[in-house]
Amino acid sequence: MPNLTFTKNVRAIWDNLTEAKAPRKFKVTDWDQFHKIKEKGSTELLYEAHLNELKIAANEAIDEVEIDESIQAMDSHLASLLQKKHDLKDAWHKNKLNRRLHTNIMDIGSEIESPTKTLSTQQWNNTCDEPNGKMRKGSKWGLLKHLMGDSDKPTRGGTQQQIERSVHKHAQEHGGSQALLTTLGEKYLPLERKAAAWENENPSYIGQPQKKVDEPFREAEIRYALQQLNGRSARESDGIDNKLLQN
Repeated sequence: MPNLTFTKNVRAIWDNLTEAKAPRKFKVTDWDQFHKIKEKGSTELLYEAHLNELKIAANEAIDEVEIDESIQAMDSHLASLLQKKHDLKDAWHKNKLNRRLHTNIMDIGSEIESPTKTLSTQQWNNTCDEPNGKMRKGSKWGLLKHLMGDSDKPTRGGTQQQIERSVHKHAQEHGGSQALLTTLGEKYLPLERKAAAWENENPSYIGQPQKKVDEPFREAEIRYALQQLNGRSARESDGIDNKLLQN
């Protein structure tokens, strides 16, 4: 029902069209099906051919799930539970006297509650973590600093003005912009007249032997590194995302 608080003294009309809300659609990857498809493929492929085979298997394992529940996030496990609940409800509508079906529907409803809360928590945490490292861009960071009472610190525009004043002052006192470049170079850059001469620009390693560093990667190390990847990252230029690599 709509909120008519701000419609006082206004001729507003609200009609209930009795239209059902359109079901929400999610696309999820059935990773069990993905593994079955992948096992049928060839094991002796070049890198590019193997990537193409993985992408084809991932696309074939995608299922589209329609739900009526107010669920904000979805994964393959939750999708299978919702599909099972949908099938039980269809069977119950055909035989509403079957108490066993009704009990099964209640049980699977309780089972759905736990992964739903877990996914909602993960989605909220990801939403909170997403601005990390990005808030210093544009007006959002300035607005946040202002709201937090941090407006006394120099902003990007203020810093730019200070730099321009310093450049202008140095140019007037020391004879132009070239003098400023010379001063900065002498202070911060390893110019040729200051740098020590290298007898060998590509010296060999003369430290202690590092056998572990020179050893080839073990399968367990690669699996561990894959499990530490961020599964929500975007796809790279080759079309492979971290979630696919982890599976």
